[in-house]
Amino acid sequence: MDRSFTGAIDLDSCGTVPLYRQIYEQLREAILTGTLKPGTKVPPSRVMAQELGLSRTTIINAVDQLVAEGYLGARQGSGTFVTGWQRELEGRKPESATRSSPPARHSFVSKQWKLRLAQGKATERPSKPRPLRPGIPDLDEFPAILWARLMRRASLAQSADAAGYGFLSGHPDLRTALAGHLTEYRLVDTSPGDIIVTSSAQAALDLISRLLIEPDDPVWIEDPGYRGARSAFLNAGAKLIPIPVDGDGMAPDRAPSPPTPKLIYVTPSHQYPLGHTLSLARRLEILELAEAANAIIIEDDYDSEFHYEGRPIAALQGLRKSSNVIYVGTFSKALLPGLRLGYMAVPPALTSAIKALQRSTGHYASAGLQIAAAEFINAGHYRSHVRRMQSLYHKRRDTLISAIDSELPGLLTPLRPQGGMQLAGFLPKRRDDTALAEMLIKEGVEVDPLSSFFIGRPKQRGFLMGYAAWPEDQIEHAIKTMRVVLERSSS
Repeated sequence: MDRSFTGAIDLDSCGTVPLYRQIYEQLREAILTGTLKPGTKVPPSRVMAQELGLSRTTIINAVDQLVAEGYLGARQGSGTFVTGWQRELEGRKPESATRSSPPARHSFVSKQWKLRLAQGKATERPSKPRPLRPGIPDLDEFPAILWARLMRRASLAQSADAAGYGFLSGHPDLRTALAGHLTEYRLVDTSPGDIIVTSSAQAALDLISRLLIEPDDPVWIEDPGYRGARSAFLNAGAKLIPIPVDGDGMAPDRAPSPPTPKLIYVTPSHQYPLGHTLSLARRLEILELAEAANAIIIEDDYDSEFHYEGRPIAALQGLRKSSNVIYVGTFSKALLPGLRLGYMAVPPALTSAIKALQRSTGHYASAGLQIAAAEFINAGHYRSHVRRMQSLYHKRRDTLISAIDSELPGLLTPLRPQGGMQLAGFLPKRRDDTALAEMLIKEGVEVDPLSSFFIGRPKQRGFLMGYAAWPEDQIEHAIKTMRVVLERSSS
Protein backbone atom coordinates (compact mmCIF):
# COMPACT_ATOMS: atom_id res chain seq x y z
CA MET A 1 0.00 0.00 0.00
CA ASP A 2 1.15 3.57 -0.72
CA ARG A 3 1.90 4.83 2.79
CA SER A 4 2.28 8.48 1.76
CA PHE A 5 -1.09 9.29 3.33
CA THR A 6 -0.78 7.37 6.59
CA GLY A 7 2.88 8.38 6.81
CA ALA A 8 1.81 12.02 6.94
CA ILE A 9 -0.34 11.38 10.02
CA ASP A 10 0.91 11.46 13.62
CA LEU A 11 -2.05 11.20 15.97
CA ASP A 12 -2.27 12.25 19.61
CA SER A 13 -4.85 9.85 21.05
CA CYS A 14 -4.69 11.58 24.46
CA GLY A 15 -5.24 15.09 23.13
CA THR A 16 -8.42 17.18 23.17
CA VAL A 17 -8.60 17.57 19.39
CA PRO A 18 -10.89 14.92 17.83
CA LEU A 19 -9.05 12.26 15.83
CA TYR A 20 -10.89 13.05 12.59
CA ARG A 21 -9.87 16.68 13.00
CA GLN A 22 -6.22 15.74 13.55
CA ILE A 23 -6.26 13.62 10.39
CA TYR A 24 -7.96 16.42 8.44
CA GLU A 25 -5.48 19.09 9.60
CA GLN A 26 -2.38 16.97 9.05
CA LEU A 27 -3.43 15.82 5.58
CA ARG A 28 -4.39 19.36 4.65
CA GLU A 29 -0.97 20.60 5.77
CA ALA A 30 0.73 17.85 3.80
CA ILE A 31 -1.23 18.89 0.71
CA LEU A 32 -0.55 22.59 1.19
CA THR A 33 3.20 22.05 1.69
CA GLY A 34 3.44 19.71 -1.29
CA THR A 35 4.30 16.59 0.71
CA LEU A 36 1.26 15.01 -0.90
CA LYS A 37 1.52 15.79 -4.59
CA PRO A 38 -1.39 16.56 -6.95
CA GLY A 39 -2.76 13.34 -8.39
CA THR A 40 -1.84 11.21 -5.37
CA LYS A 41 -4.61 8.67 -4.88
CA VAL A 42 -6.30 8.40 -1.48
CA PRO A 43 -6.22 4.83 -0.15
CA PRO A 44 -9.60 3.22 0.58
CA SER A 45 -11.04 4.22 3.95
CA ARG A 46 -10.97 0.57 5.08
CA VAL A 47 -7.23 0.34 4.39
CA MET A 48 -6.43 3.64 6.12
CA ALA A 49 -8.55 2.64 9.11
CA GLN A 50 -6.67 -0.65 9.48
CA GLU A 51 -3.30 1.05 9.10
CA LEU A 52 -4.08 3.68 11.74
CA GLY A 53 -6.11 1.44 14.04
CA LEU A 54 -9.21 3.65 13.77
CA SER A 55 -12.82 3.29 12.70
CA ARG A 56 -13.77 3.86 9.07
CA THR A 57 -16.17 6.60 10.21
CA THR A 58 -13.26 8.64 11.58
CA ILE A 59 -11.39 8.34 8.27
CA ILE A 60 -14.48 9.12 6.18
CA ASN A 61 -15.26 12.26 8.21
CA ALA A 62 -11.75 13.62 7.63
CA VAL A 63 -11.70 12.74 3.92
CA ASP A 64 -15.20 14.15 3.34
CA GLN A 65 -14.16 17.48 4.84
CA LEU A 66 -11.08 17.64 2.60
CA VAL A 67 -13.28 16.90 -0.40
CA ALA A 68 -15.77 19.60 0.63
CA GLU A 69 -12.98 22.19 0.86
CA GLY A 70 -11.43 21.20 -2.45
CA TYR A 71 -8.14 19.65 -1.29
CA LEU A 72 -9.30 16.27 -2.57
CA GLY A 73 -11.51 15.51 -5.56
CA ALA A 74 -13.46 12.45 -6.67
CA ARG A 75 -13.16 11.03 -10.17
CA GLN A 76 -16.05 8.87 -11.24
CA GLY A 77 -15.02 5.24 -11.31
CA SER A 78 -11.40 5.95 -10.34
CA GLY A 79 -11.38 7.01 -6.70
CA THR A 80 -10.37 10.13 -4.78
CA PHE A 81 -7.20 12.13 -5.47
CA VAL A 82 -5.26 15.20 -4.32
CA THR A 83 -6.45 18.07 -6.53
CA GLY A 84 -4.11 20.01 -8.78
CA TRP A 85 -4.63 23.46 -7.34
CA GLN A 86 -0.89 23.83 -6.59
CA ARG A 87 -0.11 23.64 -10.31
CA GLU A 88 -2.65 26.38 -10.99
CA LEU A 89 -0.97 28.63 -8.41
CA GLU A 90 2.47 27.92 -9.85
CA GLY A 91 1.20 28.73 -13.33
CA ARG A 92 -0.10 32.06 -12.13
CA LYS A 93 3.15 33.26 -10.51
CA PRO A 94 4.41 36.41 -12.27
CA GLU A 95 7.91 36.31 -13.72
CA SER A 96 9.05 38.85 -11.12
CA ALA A 97 8.23 36.35 -8.34
CA THR A 98 11.38 34.36 -9.17
CA ARG A 99 13.62 37.39 -8.77
CA SER A 100 15.13 38.67 -5.55
CA SER A 101 12.48 41.20 -4.54
CA PRO A 102 10.06 41.99 -1.72
CA PRO A 103 7.17 39.52 -1.45
CA ALA A 104 4.24 40.25 -3.73
CA ARG A 105 1.14 41.51 -1.95
CA HIS A 106 -0.83 38.36 -2.72
CA SER A 107 1.78 36.23 -0.93
CA PHE A 108 0.22 37.38 2.34
CA VAL A 109 -3.14 35.81 1.47
CA SER A 110 -4.15 33.02 3.86
CA LYS A 111 -3.71 29.43 2.77
CA GLN A 112 -7.47 28.91 2.75
CA TRP A 113 -8.03 31.80 0.38
CA LYS A 114 -5.13 30.85 -1.86
CA LEU A 115 -7.02 27.62 -2.40
CA ARG A 116 -10.29 29.48 -3.03
CA LEU A 117 -8.58 31.83 -5.51
CA ALA A 118 -7.05 28.88 -7.33
CA GLN A 119 -10.45 27.24 -7.59
CA GLY A 120 -12.09 30.47 -8.74
CA LYS A 121 -11.22 29.93 -12.39
CA ALA A 122 -13.74 27.10 -12.59
CA THR A 123 -16.62 29.34 -11.52
CA GLU A 124 -15.90 32.38 -13.69
CA ARG A 125 -18.77 33.49 -15.89
CA PRO A 126 -18.83 35.56 -19.06
CA SER A 127 -19.47 39.20 -18.22
CA LYS A 128 -22.53 39.17 -20.49
CA PRO A 129 -25.07 36.43 -19.70
CA ARG A 130 -25.74 33.87 -22.41
CA PRO A 131 -28.82 31.69 -22.80
CA LEU A 132 -29.51 29.60 -20.53
CA ARG A 133 -27.69 31.11 -17.56
CA PRO A 134 -29.68 30.27 -14.41
CA GLY A 135 -30.63 32.60 -11.60
CA ILE A 136 -31.32 35.86 -13.43
CA PRO A 137 -34.63 37.56 -14.25
CA ASP A 138 -35.52 39.24 -17.54
CA LEU A 139 -33.62 42.51 -17.17
CA ASP A 140 -35.46 44.13 -20.08
CA GLU A 141 -38.84 43.65 -18.39
CA PHE A 142 -37.87 45.67 -15.32
CA PRO A 143 -39.87 48.95 -15.13
CA ALA A 144 -36.77 51.12 -15.35
CA ILE A 145 -38.53 54.45 -15.98
CA LEU A 146 -40.84 53.99 -13.01
CA TRP A 147 -37.91 52.93 -10.83
CA ALA A 148 -35.87 55.96 -11.88
CA ARG A 149 -38.77 58.23 -10.86
CA LEU A 150 -39.01 56.54 -7.47
CA MET A 151 -35.24 56.79 -6.94
CA ARG A 152 -35.26 60.50 -7.75
CA ARG A 153 -38.10 61.07 -5.33
CA ALA A 154 -36.33 59.01 -2.67
CA SER A 155 -33.07 60.93 -3.03
CA LEU A 156 -34.89 64.22 -2.48
CA ALA A 157 -36.90 62.92 0.46
CA GLN A 158 -34.09 61.46 2.59
CA SER A 159 -33.98 62.58 6.20
CA ALA A 160 -30.76 63.42 8.00
CA ASP A 161 -30.75 59.92 9.52
CA ALA A 162 -31.15 58.24 6.14
CA ALA A 163 -28.55 60.46 4.49
CA GLY A 164 -26.06 59.89 7.29
CA TYR A 165 -25.28 56.76 9.31
CA GLY A 166 -28.75 56.09 10.60
CA PHE A 167 -30.92 53.08 9.78
CA LEU A 168 -27.92 50.82 9.08
CA SER A 169 -30.04 47.70 9.55
CA GLY A 170 -32.83 48.93 7.33
CA HIS A 171 -34.88 52.04 6.65
CA PRO A 172 -38.11 52.02 8.69
CA ASP A 173 -40.22 52.48 5.53
CA LEU A 174 -38.82 49.37 3.88
CA ARG A 175 -38.86 47.28 7.04
CA THR A 176 -42.53 48.13 7.53
CA ALA A 177 -43.35 47.42 3.88
CA LEU A 178 -41.48 44.10 3.94
CA ALA A 179 -43.11 42.96 7.19
CA GLY A 180 -46.56 43.64 5.73
CA HIS A 181 -45.74 41.98 2.41
CA LEU A 182 -44.21 38.86 3.98
CA THR A 183 -47.06 38.50 6.46
CA GLU A 184 -49.72 38.77 3.76
CA TYR A 185 -48.18 36.80 0.91
CA ARG A 186 -45.80 34.34 2.60
CA LEU A 187 -47.53 34.06 6.01
CA VAL A 188 -44.26 34.92 7.75
CA ASP A 189 -44.70 35.69 11.44
CA THR A 190 -42.67 38.88 11.85
CA SER A 191 -42.76 42.60 12.63
CA PRO A 192 -40.84 45.62 11.28
CA GLY A 193 -38.47 45.55 14.25
CA ASP A 194 -37.28 42.05 13.35
CA ILE A 195 -36.64 42.77 9.67
CA ILE A 196 -32.97 43.39 8.83
CA VAL A 197 -32.09 44.77 5.39
CA THR A 198 -28.76 43.78 3.83
CA SER A 199 -26.90 44.30 0.57
CA SER A 200 -27.89 40.79 -0.63
CA ALA A 201 -29.13 37.42 0.53
CA GLN A 202 -25.49 36.27 0.48
CA ALA A 203 -24.65 39.08 2.91
CA ALA A 204 -27.43 37.82 5.18
CA LEU A 205 -25.97 34.30 5.08
CA ASP A 206 -22.54 35.70 5.90
CA LEU A 207 -23.90 37.59 8.91
CA ILE A 208 -25.78 34.55 10.19
CA SER A 209 -22.73 32.31 9.76
CA ARG A 210 -20.39 34.70 11.55
CA LEU A 211 -22.79 35.12 14.44
CA LEU A 212 -23.85 31.53 15.04
CA ILE A 213 -21.12 29.16 13.85
CA GLU A 214 -18.17 28.03 15.94
CA PRO A 215 -15.31 26.10 14.29
CA ASP A 216 -16.39 22.53 13.51
CA ASP A 217 -20.06 23.17 14.27
CA PRO A 218 -22.13 20.70 12.20
CA VAL A 219 -24.33 22.40 9.61
CA TRP A 220 -26.91 20.46 7.63
CA ILE A 221 -27.02 21.55 4.01
CA GLU A 222 -28.97 20.16 1.06
CA ASP A 223 -26.98 17.92 -1.28
CA PRO A 224 -27.01 19.02 -4.03
CA GLY A 225 -27.33 22.55 -2.72
CA TYR A 226 -26.62 26.24 -3.10
CA ARG A 227 -22.89 26.92 -3.40
CA GLY A 228 -23.15 30.42 -1.91
CA ALA A 229 -24.49 29.02 1.36
CA ARG A 230 -21.80 26.36 1.36
CA SER A 231 -19.10 29.05 1.04
CA ALA A 232 -20.58 31.18 3.84
CA PHE A 233 -20.65 28.24 6.24
CA LEU A 234 -17.15 27.03 5.34
CA ASN A 235 -15.76 30.53 5.76
CA ALA A 236 -17.12 30.50 9.32
CA GLY A 237 -15.42 27.14 10.03
CA ALA A 238 -18.46 24.88 9.88
CA LYS A 239 -18.36 21.14 9.27
CA LEU A 240 -20.80 20.56 6.44
CA ILE A 241 -23.18 17.64 6.75
CA PRO A 242 -24.68 16.92 3.30
CA ILE A 243 -28.33 15.82 3.50
CA PRO A 244 -29.73 14.00 0.43
CA VAL A 245 -32.58 15.55 -1.56
CA ASP A 246 -35.46 13.67 -3.19
CA GLY A 247 -38.75 14.66 -4.81
CA ASP A 248 -40.05 16.03 -1.50
CA GLY A 249 -36.95 18.15 -0.82
CA MET A 250 -34.40 17.70 1.97
CA ALA A 251 -34.69 14.19 3.47
CA PRO A 252 -33.88 14.55 7.20
CA ASP A 253 -34.51 10.85 7.81
CA ARG A 254 -31.41 10.13 5.70
CA ALA A 255 -29.16 12.36 7.80
CA PRO A 256 -26.26 10.80 9.72
CA SER A 257 -26.66 10.58 13.47
CA PRO A 258 -24.71 11.95 15.27
CA PRO A 259 -23.78 14.80 15.00
CA THR A 260 -26.75 16.96 15.98
CA PRO A 261 -26.89 20.03 13.73
CA LYS A 262 -26.19 23.54 14.96
CA LEU A 263 -27.76 25.02 11.80
CA ILE A 264 -30.06 23.60 9.12
CA TYR A 265 -30.02 25.37 5.75
CA VAL A 266 -32.96 24.66 3.45
CA THR A 267 -34.61 26.10 0.31
CA PRO A 268 -38.22 24.93 0.81
CA SER A 269 -40.14 26.70 -1.97
CA HIS A 270 -37.91 25.57 -4.83
CA GLN A 271 -34.97 23.44 -3.74
CA TYR A 272 -31.79 24.76 -5.30
CA PRO A 273 -30.78 23.43 -7.78
CA LEU A 274 -33.34 20.65 -8.41
CA GLY A 275 -36.47 22.77 -7.93
CA HIS A 276 -38.46 20.38 -5.71
CA THR A 277 -40.93 21.86 -3.23
CA LEU A 278 -40.37 20.74 0.35
CA SER A 279 -43.46 18.76 1.34
CA LEU A 280 -45.58 19.84 4.29
CA ALA A 281 -44.70 16.64 6.17
CA ARG A 282 -40.98 17.33 5.69
CA ARG A 283 -41.40 20.97 6.78
CA LEU A 284 -43.02 19.90 10.02
CA GLU A 285 -40.42 17.18 10.53
CA ILE A 286 -37.55 19.66 10.12
CA LEU A 287 -39.21 22.13 12.50
CA GLU A 288 -39.61 19.43 15.13
CA LEU A 289 -36.08 18.18 14.66
CA ALA A 290 -34.61 21.68 14.97
CA GLU A 291 -36.62 22.37 18.10
CA ALA A 292 -35.46 19.13 19.71
CA ALA A 293 -31.82 19.83 18.77
CA ASN A 294 -31.99 23.53 19.70
CA ALA A 295 -30.82 24.26 16.16
CA ILE A 296 -31.45 27.30 13.97
CA ILE A 297 -33.13 26.83 10.59
CA ILE A 298 -32.13 29.16 7.75
CA GLU A 299 -35.00 29.32 5.26
CA ASP A 300 -33.73 30.72 1.95
CA ASP A 301 -36.88 31.75 0.08
CA TYR A 302 -35.03 33.20 -2.90
CA ASP A 303 -37.68 32.99 -5.66
CA SER A 304 -40.92 31.83 -4.05
CA GLU A 305 -42.86 34.58 -5.89
CA PHE A 306 -42.79 32.47 -9.04
CA HIS A 307 -45.05 29.46 -8.51
CA TYR A 308 -46.99 28.14 -11.50
CA GLU A 309 -49.00 25.11 -10.41
CA GLY A 310 -51.32 25.18 -7.43
CA ARG A 311 -51.01 27.52 -4.49
CA PRO A 312 -47.56 27.93 -2.95
CA ILE A 313 -47.10 26.45 0.51
CA ALA A 314 -46.66 29.02 3.26
CA ALA A 315 -43.16 29.86 4.42
CA LEU A 316 -41.60 27.39 6.81
CA GLN A 317 -41.08 30.22 9.28
CA GLY A 318 -44.78 30.86 9.65
CA LEU A 319 -46.02 27.29 9.99
CA ARG A 320 -45.90 27.42 13.77
CA LYS A 321 -44.83 29.82 16.49
CA SER A 322 -41.11 29.28 16.45
CA SER A 323 -38.08 31.17 17.69
CA ASN A 324 -35.53 29.23 15.69
CA VAL A 325 -36.18 30.07 12.01
CA ILE A 326 -34.37 32.86 10.16
CA TYR A 327 -36.17 33.73 6.93
CA VAL A 328 -33.88 35.07 4.14
CA GLY A 329 -35.13 36.81 1.00
CA THR A 330 -33.85 38.92 -1.88
CA PHE A 331 -34.99 41.35 -4.56
CA SER A 332 -32.39 40.00 -6.99
CA LYS A 333 -34.73 37.40 -8.49
CA ALA A 334 -38.03 39.27 -8.55
CA LEU A 335 -36.52 42.59 -9.65
CA LEU A 336 -32.82 43.03 -10.54
CA PRO A 337 -29.59 41.44 -9.25
CA GLY A 338 -27.93 44.84 -9.63
CA LEU A 339 -30.10 46.37 -6.91
CA ARG A 340 -28.04 44.49 -4.30
CA LEU A 341 -30.89 44.37 -1.85
CA GLY A 342 -31.66 41.46 0.50
CA TYR A 343 -33.36 41.02 3.84
CA MET A 344 -34.10 38.61 6.65
CA ALA A 345 -36.81 38.13 9.23
CA VAL A 346 -35.00 37.28 12.44
CA PRO A 347 -36.20 35.76 15.73
CA PRO A 348 -36.48 38.59 18.28
CA ALA A 349 -33.83 36.99 20.49
CA LEU A 350 -31.23 37.38 17.71
CA THR A 351 -32.17 40.77 16.30
CA SER A 352 -29.90 42.93 18.48
CA ALA A 353 -26.88 40.67 18.01
CA ILE A 354 -27.22 40.57 14.21
CA LYS A 355 -27.64 44.35 14.05
CA ALA A 356 -24.50 44.81 16.14
CA LEU A 357 -22.54 42.46 13.88
CA GLN A 358 -23.87 44.17 10.77
CA ARG A 359 -22.42 47.48 11.96
CA SER A 360 -18.94 45.95 11.89
CA THR A 361 -19.20 44.33 8.45
CA GLY A 362 -20.53 46.98 6.08
CA HIS A 363 -23.32 44.73 4.77
CA TYR A 364 -25.60 47.72 4.30
CA ALA A 365 -27.97 48.76 1.53
CA SER A 366 -28.33 52.32 0.23
CA ALA A 367 -30.96 54.30 2.12
CA GLY A 368 -32.26 55.88 -1.09
CA LEU A 369 -32.61 52.45 -2.66
CA GLN A 370 -34.58 51.24 0.35
CA ILE A 371 -36.94 54.22 0.28
CA ALA A 372 -37.64 53.60 -3.42
CA ALA A 373 -38.20 49.88 -2.79
CA ALA A 374 -40.64 50.67 0.04
CA GLU A 375 -42.72 52.91 -2.24
CA PHE A 376 -42.50 50.29 -5.00
CA ILE A 377 -44.09 47.76 -2.63
CA ASN A 378 -46.61 50.09 -0.97
CA ALA A 379 -47.93 51.46 -4.25
CA GLY A 380 -48.63 47.95 -5.57
CA HIS A 381 -45.93 48.04 -8.25
CA TYR A 382 -44.09 45.06 -6.79
CA ARG A 383 -47.09 42.71 -6.84
CA SER A 384 -48.05 43.92 -10.31
CA HIS A 385 -44.54 43.25 -11.64
CA VAL A 386 -44.39 39.82 -10.01
CA ARG A 387 -47.76 38.80 -11.49
CA ARG A 388 -46.63 39.87 -14.95
CA MET A 389 -43.29 38.04 -14.63
CA GLN A 390 -44.98 34.95 -13.25
CA SER A 391 -47.10 34.63 -16.38
CA LEU A 392 -44.09 35.26 -18.63
CA TYR A 393 -41.76 32.86 -16.80
CA HIS A 394 -44.44 30.15 -16.72
CA LYS A 395 -44.60 30.21 -20.53
CA ARG A 396 -40.82 30.16 -20.80
CA ARG A 397 -40.55 27.19 -18.43
CA ASP A 398 -43.03 25.26 -20.58
CA THR A 399 -41.13 26.28 -23.72
CA LEU A 400 -37.86 24.95 -22.30
CA ILE A 401 -39.39 21.63 -21.23
CA SER A 402 -41.11 21.23 -24.60
CA ALA A 403 -37.89 21.98 -26.48
CA ILE A 404 -35.92 19.46 -24.42
CA ASP A 405 -38.58 16.78 -24.91
CA SER A 406 -38.59 17.46 -28.66
CA GLU A 407 -34.88 17.92 -29.35
CA LEU A 408 -33.11 15.88 -26.68
CA PRO A 409 -34.94 12.56 -26.11
CA GLY A 410 -32.50 10.13 -24.55
CA LEU A 411 -29.89 12.87 -24.20
CA LEU A 412 -31.33 14.95 -21.36
CA THR A 413 -34.22 14.28 -18.99
CA PRO A 414 -35.76 17.48 -17.56
CA LEU A 415 -37.34 17.87 -14.15
CA ARG A 416 -40.62 19.78 -14.10
CA PRO A 417 -40.52 22.17 -11.13
CA GLN A 418 -43.74 23.79 -9.96
CA GLY A 419 -42.10 27.20 -10.02
CA GLY A 420 -38.84 29.10 -9.99
CA MET A 421 -36.59 30.55 -12.68
CA GLN A 422 -34.56 27.53 -13.74
CA LEU A 423 -34.84 23.78 -14.04
CA ALA A 424 -32.50 20.82 -13.91
CA GLY A 425 -32.01 18.12 -16.51
CA PHE A 426 -30.24 14.79 -16.01
CA LEU A 427 -27.69 13.36 -18.42
CA PRO A 428 -27.22 9.64 -19.02
CA LYS A 429 -24.64 7.97 -16.79
CA ARG A 430 -20.95 8.46 -17.57
CA ARG A 431 -21.48 11.81 -19.28
CA ASP A 432 -19.14 14.53 -17.95
CA ASP A 433 -21.40 17.52 -17.30
CA THR A 434 -18.49 19.85 -16.50
CA ALA A 435 -16.73 19.15 -19.80
CA LEU A 436 -20.02 19.43 -21.69
CA ALA A 437 -20.81 22.78 -20.02
CA GLU A 438 -17.43 24.06 -21.20
CA MET A 439 -18.22 22.93 -24.74
CA LEU A 440 -21.62 24.61 -24.61
CA ILE A 441 -20.28 27.99 -23.48
CA LYS A 442 -18.02 28.03 -26.54
CA GLU A 443 -21.20 27.68 -28.61
CA GLY A 444 -22.98 30.49 -26.78
CA VAL A 445 -25.05 28.42 -24.35
CA GLU A 446 -24.43 28.87 -20.62
CA VAL A 447 -25.49 26.21 -18.12
CA ASP A 448 -24.25 25.07 -14.71
CA PRO A 449 -23.10 21.44 -14.34
CA LEU A 450 -25.20 19.72 -11.69
CA SER A 451 -22.14 17.91 -10.33
CA SER A 452 -20.79 21.27 -9.06
CA PHE A 453 -23.63 21.51 -6.53
CA PHE A 454 -22.75 18.27 -4.72
CA ILE A 455 -20.44 17.88 -1.75
CA GLY A 456 -18.00 15.11 -2.57
CA ARG A 457 -18.87 12.56 -5.22
CA PRO A 458 -21.84 13.75 -7.33
CA LYS A 459 -24.88 11.49 -7.24
CA GLN A 460 -26.25 12.84 -10.52
CA ARG A 461 -24.89 14.66 -13.56
CA GLY A 462 -26.71 17.08 -15.77
CA PHE A 463 -27.36 20.77 -16.27
CA LEU A 464 -29.07 23.60 -14.41
CA MET A 465 -30.73 25.78 -17.06
CA GLY A 466 -32.33 29.17 -16.61
CA TYR A 467 -35.37 30.22 -18.58
CA ALA A 468 -36.62 33.41 -16.90
CA ALA A 469 -34.30 35.81 -18.74
CA TRP A 470 -34.63 34.35 -22.22
CA PRO A 471 -37.30 34.83 -24.91
CA GLU A 472 -38.81 31.66 -26.30
CA ASP A 473 -36.92 31.79 -29.61
CA GLN A 474 -33.58 32.02 -27.77
CA ILE A 475 -34.54 29.09 -25.53
CA GLU A 476 -35.42 26.93 -28.54
CA HIS A 477 -32.21 27.90 -30.37
CA ALA A 478 -30.11 27.13 -27.29
CA ILE A 479 -31.62 23.64 -26.98
CA LYS A 480 -30.95 22.94 -30.67
CA THR A 481 -27.35 23.99 -30.11
CA MET A 482 -27.22 21.70 -27.07
CA ARG A 483 -28.41 18.78 -29.20
CA VAL A 484 -25.55 19.33 -31.66
CA VAL A 485 -22.98 19.46 -28.86
CA LEU A 486 -24.33 16.39 -27.04
CA GLU A 487 -24.56 14.31 -30.21
CA ARG A 488 -21.12 15.37 -31.39
CA SER A 489 -19.49 14.63 -28.04
CA SER A 490 -21.03 11.15 -27.84
CA SER A 491 -19.92 10.04 -31.28
